[in-house]
Amino acid sequence: MMLKAYDLSCGYVEKVEKNKVVIILWREHGIYHIRVHDFNKKIRLAWKTATNLTEARKMFKKMKEDFLK
Repeated sequence: MMLKAYDLSCGYVEKVEKNKVVIILWREHGIYHIRVHDFNKKIRLAWKTATNLTEARKMFKKMKEDFLK
């Protein structure tokens, strides 16, 4: 389920996971964050930010395509 801007502002996060690779989208202090962790290797693979939700969703979708093949 895609959360709305209000939901993200209230502290909810969007999260997808496959084979211990986790992608999270959240909002903090007016900035949207999209972060990818590989918990198998115990490393962060990417961390991007966006100022609007449309751009953040594009990044989130691209990261899902790139990291959750």
